[in-house]
Amino acid sequence: SDFAGNLELVINQADIPYSIKPSALAARNHSDLGYVLPDGVYVFDFSNQGLPNLGGSRDYIDTERLTEFWIRFNTQKGGRVKIVAEKLSRLH
Repeated sequence: SDFAGNLELVINQADIPYSIKPSALAARNHSDLGYVLPDGVYVFDFSNQGLPNLGGSRDYIDTERLTEFWIRFNTQKGGRVKIVAEKLSRLH
């Protein structure tokens, strides 16, 4: 209820491949994880292909050639954002 609109992932200012209502993302997180996350905690888990955080790399976003990659949302309340990012490394 603190958000005015969707949570969005934005690529290069104009492309928005993911735009979801916070309530829908919370429901998806609950379904995937099997428990309710604390209020205000949301997970975009691109590795979830049946088991959270244990899938393949098929749905990851390759940010190597992107100039911008944001998470965007609007709210009327103060708060903080903690982003945990994992990076894939190509081994030769």
